[in-house]
Amino acid sequence: MKRWPLICVGLFLAFSLFFYSVQERPVHKIRLVWMFDPAGWWEGDWLKELLASDQYEIEEVVAPNEKVYLNHALYVTPLFHDRKDLPAFFESLHRKGYKFGIVHLSDEHYNHSTKSYRYAKFVLRNCWTKKFAKSPKVLQFPLGYKTKFWEGLATKETKPVSERTHLASFAGQITKSTRQEMAANMKQLGDFFLYETAFFGDGLPITQYRDLLLDSVFAPCPRGFSNLDTFRLCEALEAGCIPIVEKEPFDYYACLFDDGYPFLAVHRWDEVGSLLNDAFLADQEGLEQKRQECSLWWKNQKELFRHKIENLMWRIR
Repeated sequence: MKRWPLICVGLFLAFSLFFYSVQERPVHKIRLVWMFDPAGWWEGDWLKELLASDQYEIEEVVAPNEKVYLNHALYVTPLFHDRKDLPAFFESLHRKGYKFGIVHLSDEHYNHSTKSYRYAKFVLRNCWTKKFAKSPKVLQFPLGYKTKFWEGLATKETKPVSERTHLASFAGQITKSTRQEMAANMKQLGDFFLYETAFFGDGLPITQYRDLLLDSVFAPCPRGFSNLDTFRLCEALEAGCIPIVEKEPFDYYACLFDDGYPFLAVHRWDEVGSLLNDAFLADQEGLEQKRQECSLWWKNQKELFRHKIENLMWRIR
């Protein structure tokens, strides 16, 4: 009989834990403040995918060129080079004791001020730089895919190598950076679809470009005009292609992705012929395995970045 009090206490605790576990727990709200008009910006859909979580709820606030004082907020801006008032604004948020993070976009020339980083609980930025490689408060993430990349499709499933029309394809301007060298060497492979445009912004509509990638095995991703990173890489991975990137003057993507990457890389584009040799291209099973390896790796990388962002979000909740 002396055990009954202990048994009752145990039953009470067990019931309490069960009752707590089945209750709806409050969802924390994070305000995503666009300090510019996101409608025409490329990173919108990609950023929302990275921020998706069941740990918090995102409430969007669109406030172009305004100063919105909010607690528990994530401020998104590519405007550090234009708006000289931003450092003072973020400093004032910090002085008020507000918990906030910053998403810093489009610093491809590395000429934006990063003074405001000191005031935020954390910073998310694309355009990887060695300057913040070891910073515990700065998470550097890939450029991602352009907004509306998946528009009009009911599924994101991709086709196997055997069902793709083109061995490789490229759409865009080839008169700058290393693109002429890339195109000349890719043409030697034979089946290379090139859609050449006259100037920046004159390319295929995003959904047509996506469909081209969905129908291509390889996607050469030469550097951007001023930065090694390019939207082409993530778009190729989204479409289930095998990307080919450059690693000169340094291996940018080995720095961006901590554990390396499975897609192909060249120092110079004249290496592509030996990289994609006849034996490699004739092995359909091997090509499909490489394609699936890249797709699975990319899926895991996105989950990894989402998990890292979730952990950072605790700092502003």
